[in-house]
Amino acid sequence: MLSPLVSWKHGRPLLVMAASGLMVLEVVMLAIHATGMDAGPAVTNLALIAMTATVLWKRAHEVRQAPGPAARQRSEQTFT
Repeated sequence: MLSPLVSWKHGRPLLVMAASGLMVLEVVMLAIHATGMDAGPAVTNLALIAMTATVLWKRAHEVRQAPGPAARQRSEQTFT
């Protein structure tokens, strides 16, 4: 969890990978609790899935909005 604080460039992929794995685990646990008719744990898993999905959605949105290497090179060339 501290890797994004140390280096965002190297920590972001680790955060996304961890969030993806956590999402899979939460969905599996939701299925287990839902088939066992455990309402409390199933609702808790839904809340956890919502939080994790938000992290993944924001990170994916951040990556889509980031300019590519070609755009960075063009902006650097205009300053020189």
